Amino acid sequence: MVSTRILKNTAIIVLLGALTFTSVRALAIYSYNQGSEGIENRTAMFNGYDAFFDREVNFENVQGWDMERTLNDNDSAMWVQASPSELAVGDIIIYPNPSNPGSLIAHRIVEIDNSAGYTFKAKGDAASQEDSYWVEEPSGIVIGVVYYRAP
Repeated sequence: MVSTRILKNTAIIVLLGALTFTSVRALAIYSYNQGSEGIENRTAMFNGYDAFFDREVNFENVQGWDMERTLNDNDSAMWVQASPSELAVGDIIIYPNPSNPGSLIAHRIVEIDNSAGYTFKAKGDAASQEDSYWVEEPSGIVIGVVYYRAP
């Protein structure tokens, strides 16, 4: 009788541990955003970037509206350093702001010119036009977002 009780309690503890591990892992993998439609799964926007998780992950607080729906004001963009040859059209890159030294911009790559090294044309998702300049040295690639939710 005692051994049955111990066995049942052990099984419950193992199941709770597995459930907790699965829940924590799911939270680490999936990004969520609270919008007017409710909680939406945004993982598809960053599909495939788990290959970069062997690198140091940096966080940059997002300011502005250029990338709304993907990156909103006060969200934290998770990014890693990446070589220009690893970047593709559709990736969101972090790069130095040419008009405000010391700050960074996060925009999506819309064109790549590799005729003489790599340069990138970028555009904010919510912007009507692409940037007027070519990005020559991106700092890295955005691999995820920690969405800000007002208390």
